[in-house]
Amino acid sequence: MDDPRNTDNAWMETIAYNFHDENDLVFKNFKLTAGDDAGSVTWMDIDQNLNLYASHKDFIELATKLHHAHW
Repeated sequence: MDDPRNTDNAWMETIAYNFHDENDLVFKNFKLTAGDDAGSVTWMDIDQNLNLYASHKDFIELATKLHHAHW
């Protein structure tokens, strides 16, 4: 992934997963809990104006294209 912390000898690696629940049968009962590196977590609507770090926005855009969703 493109990350400003990358160097010739060290770099960031990311694995992105997309879990799609079209009818909200699974995720409606999914309890969100922030981990040790996050202050809070929430479900939210997203669009192309979303401000994310490094190339994370590219991952979201790929998922929207995969599902033919509005971006």
